[in-house]
Amino acid sequence: MKQYSLKFVPITKKIDDELYLISQDLACFSLDYFGHVIMPKTEEFFSQFNMSEEEKEFYYPYYIWWLIFCSRDCCPGNKTIYRQFLQTRRGKIRKKPLLEQTLSRWQYVNPGFFDIVYMASKRVFCLFDIFETGSFKIAYIPQYTFAEPDSNDMLAGIVLPLANGGYFSVIDLLIIPAAVKTSLILKLIHFYRHHKTTTNRDFFSEYYPEMLKITINHMLENNIKRP
Repeated sequence: MKQYSLKFVPITKKIDDELYLISQDLACFSLDYFGHVIMPKTEEFFSQFNMSEEEKEFYYPYYIWWLIFCSRDCCPGNKTIYRQFLQTRRGKIRKKPLLEQTLSRWQYVNPGFFDIVYMASKRVFCLFDIFETGSFKIAYIPQYTFAEPDSNDMLAGIVLPLANGGYFSVIDLLIIPAAVKTSLILKLIHFYRHHKTTTNRDFFSEYYPEMLKITINHMLENNIKRP
């Protein structure tokens, strides 16, 4: 198997550490200022599933982070919550060009469905996004993650750019076990091909909830319980 370089220039470490902290600030900002929109939308979306409240709460973040980064229905002016947050930070980051550049890239992130190409460790993966041709991402999984995937599993969720060229996940990426991933990929690709008419960004801004619904139903149909 081809080996992928997983080393980055240490000079970016301080900026990457700041990016982790900013992602936590973003979570607080989103719930403080838009929780009155986020939570009803989230509860409405999950009301369609026949699962326990504990299971629903496990899946909540995969919908909420899409609302924050992709949905334009939570803020005035057709903005995402993240774009609103970024505007509040402009004055603080203007003198840090690399930080500003990286945070600007966060405006264009989409949820992804990833094959694991290579595992450098339990925390560092090379991922292939099945909906972005030729797109490989080196992703760092948070130290507080509770579950570790096998190398043949699929992962789903949002990964955010780091200044060093890699990516990180704000929360655990959703693990789709290898035994059921192929059949799920076929369902997702079928939906994608029948609904994508413009860019991936526009597609995921509109249709990701349906993709998440397909994924959750597939997990339930195959008796994969979470947590």
